[in-house]
Amino acid sequence: MDESNSEAIYETHSVAPYKEGKVCLTQLKDGTTYAIYVADQDEKNPPPKIWLSRIAPAANATISMVGTNHNLKWEKVGKGFMVEIPEEIQKNPPSDHAWVLKISQVQK
Repeated sequence: MDESNSEAIYETHSVAPYKEGKVCLTQLKDGTTYAIYVADQDEKNPPPKIWLSRIAPAANATISMVGTNHNLKWEKVGKGFMVEIPEEIQKNPPSDHAWVLKISQVQK
């Protein structure tokens, strides 16, 4: 994992459901949650959308990708959510092997 993504690892703990597909979940004590998308070996760019079915941001939450200055568009889908990754980030990702979504607050 790139050093830019270290905030999703250090001083965090894993959080249920722990892993969903290619995404692992960690959380800080303040409730900030990280969804770490671990790329396949041949995967060089993040997908246009990332969907998680078992956690959802709180209604007023913001989601950003660590290493960028963008708040991302997201929508609730069932008990989960889908976040859109802008083309600009897809073409020029902030790291090489994993992309981290920073969720300000998740539903309890």
